Amino acid sequence: MAKVSAKETGTFSVFIIGGNFDLEKIRGYLDDAGLKQDTYRGEEIWHKENEGYTLGIALFKDKLIIGDARRIIQVMKGEEKSLYDIKDAVDVVNKLPDGFTITIYTYTEGGDVRGDSHVKMSEEEIKIQTIYKFDDERTAEDATKGMEQYYKEYYEGREVDVEIATQDEYVIYSLVLNISDYF
Repeated sequence: MAKVSAKETGTFSVFIIGGNFDLEKIRGYLDDAGLKQDTYRGEEIWHKENEGYTLGIALFKDKLIIGDARRIIQVMKGEEKSLYDIKDAVDVVNKLPDGFTITIYTYTEGGDVRGDSHVKMSEEEIKIQTIYKFDDERTAEDATKGMEQYYKEYYEGREVDVEIATQDEYVIYSLVLNISDYF
């Protein structure tokens, strides 16, 4: 089973997919898609220019890194800051439940860090939990009021279970919905 995590800050985003991969098959798919194979800092990468953006994929035995592959390799080699160098991001990651996807956003509008986790609850239901970390408790409480109104209007008429709570400087938003509504 693969585990996917993602990070986005400004124009920098990355998806890390962990699992066991048939790298020869993946190389074939990448070659068929027109990506070029290269080596960067001793690691295998594939890349392609796409509308002014370089799509990069780094291949490892136990993970695929999709996004700015060169920059991620710099992070892995300690040449550039990691998401784990940002205390607020680590705090949010540590509060999130394990899920089949984990996404972390830094510098979101109105909050320092946001994290999402998607968890399969049963054959029929998925739980999405989003955690925002703000500068202080008052800002979190103010944000909660706005979120309650927004989500009430957004999900009006749908069968979903939405819960929003404030915990110190965190706003924790949980949503349980039918898998058919998720995809």
